[in-house]
Amino acid sequence: MTTKILESKKLLASGFSDKAIELCIQEVNVGVIDNYDASAVFLGSEGDLIRLYIKLNGDKVEASKFLCYGHPASSAAMSALTILLKDKSLDAAKKLTIDDILKVLGGLPDTEIQFIELAIKTLNKALLTHEKNKNSPKTPFLNNR
Repeated sequence: MTTKILESKKLLASGFSDKAIELCIQEVNVGVIDNYDASAVFLGSEGDLIRLYIKLNGDKVEASKFLCYGHPASSAAMSALTILLKDKSLDAAKKLTIDDILKVLGGLPDTEIQFIELAIKTLNKALLTHEKNKNSPKTPFLNNR
């Protein structure tokens, strides 16, 4: 049996929905975006490391991708998050909740909700960093004459 089939069966047995398993196994939106407009790195309390990349078109999310090292629930939650972000305004992205991600996933075991919280924290950090960078004054390089 292939590794992905074994992993799918293991996740199903632990209470993951079919949709959560599909997002995790198919690695939906896993990757890097060059020339991103917002990003964040977040380390969860369980040791999961997530990097989120967001590409904007004006005030709307054009694309988002992530890298995740850790629990499969983190990967599934980040895949669901990136699906939700597509074409959202920054204001709408700030309002995404755990329940929004749970709906895309079709549910997760209660013990795995912390990984959805990690996805939301990573998003909030990326948006906050983007806002700070956008609003901070540009400092010109000193002219050495």
